[in-house]
Amino acid sequence: MADKNSSAHEHRIPTGSEWTIPDDSVSGGRPRRRTLVQGAAWTIPVVAAAFATPALAASNAAALEFVNGPYALQQCGELTGVQVRATQNGQPAPDGSPIRVTLPAGFTFSDGSTSGTFPTSGGTATLPAITTDSSTPGAITATWNGLVDSEQISVTPLPTGAEVWQNEGLFASYPSVPSTATALGGNYFLTPDGTLYYGNDIVQTGAASAATSLRVGSDGHWVNVVQASGGSRTYRDGVLVSSLSSTGASVTPLGANYYLTNGSVKSLYYNETLVAENVASAVAGDGSGDRATVVFASGGSAVFLNGVQESTIASTGSGSTALGAGYFLSGSNLFFGEQFVASGVSSAHVHKPGAAAGSESTVDIVLDGGTAQTYTGSTLSGTWGSVPSGATALGDEFFRSGDAIYYRDTVIRRGVSSASTMSSDGAGYVNVVLSGTCPA
Repeated sequence: MADKNSSAHEHRIPTGSEWTIPDDSVSGGRPRRRTLVQGAAWTIPVVAAAFATPALAASNAAALEFVNGPYALQQCGELTGVQVRATQNGQPAPDGSPIRVTLPAGFTFSDGSTSGTFPTSGGTATLPAITTDSSTPGAITATWNGLVDSEQISVTPLPTGAEVWQNEGLFASYPSVPSTATALGGNYFLTPDGTLYYGNDIVQTGAASAATSLRVGSDGHWVNVVQASGGSRTYRDGVLVSSLSSTGASVTPLGANYYLTNGSVKSLYYNETLVAENVASAVAGDGSGDRATVVFASGGSAVFLNGVQESTIASTGSGSTALGAGYFLSGSNLFFGEQFVASGVSSAHVHKPGAAAGSESTVDIVLDGGTAQTYTGSTLSGTWGSVPSGATALGDEFFRSGDAIYYRDTVIRRGVSSASTMSSDGAGYVNVVLSGTCPA
């Protein structure tokens, strides 16, 4: 007995040598029959017709898709060329079809908006540039004609930590240094809560202030630290060398074991020894020994070597600022000793503040209208026209403008929140702290 379900879905032609079908035409007064030669048994499934209908319907359906995702961009960077395609009946949607696009949280279009409606051309809408200050990824969403599509946008975060650059090349990286730290030079960094780092390593906590210096002959990186609780410490390459108990907490370290008292009337100490009073400004560093240059409130200046007065300069003026290595800034005028060097100076920094005035005396300046210059003694030795107005001279031919660090005319790093230099024998180095945030 035949299966009812089978007979409902197919017509089966029995096998045999041949079979006939009626022919309504008449031949010789009788109906004719046609004979067909039969091959193998075959079946015509009725359900095949049912499958053909959805395939036809799919060809008529609308579709919406992001055509060139997934997407990626650098934090603070731009993502351009994102496209969304809309089709109907397999053909591009009519020109001007509105596609609504919504960005993930933290992302904006170039006009600051977070969503928008964009018309198609040839079925495709090209979106304006997309930016983000965030490091968090998200999904971009498009809607059209009741359809929704989305695509992921990944974000590469800005780097954080600290770096050391030698001229135009990256010399070292210290990812453990917090982005809130201040670069001191010599691979030392100080955080607002008083944590002192040497490279990636925490040297101490409880620091109120610190100043670095580099000994001639690559004798190591030195730092003088004033403790928040009073007293001071000296480290070489991150290792404690000595401690002083009598400097107190109300002093500012200058480096090279010199300390300047706070207040309107200042005194200069070498370790715990008073060496000068009535000081208006002072700077210190290591040269052929520990050297400090002082400008007195009453006018004139003096140079001290290892705490002992080495020389005096009479005519720098009471309003001058000591830069070191024989240089002084009086208003916007630069002097080398008593010799006028340049005017219109907005920023100046000596390469080796502890050097004796002479062949090692080199200073970088930024002029009021832009352009930076380097002088050796009183002789111009370099001009850097790409350094913008308002930049800060760091020394060693490094300059900072906003979040950018220049070496001579070249921007070598962006995203910088703090920077400080320290000359070594025959090379200049800049320590930078990376903010991890977009520049204002």
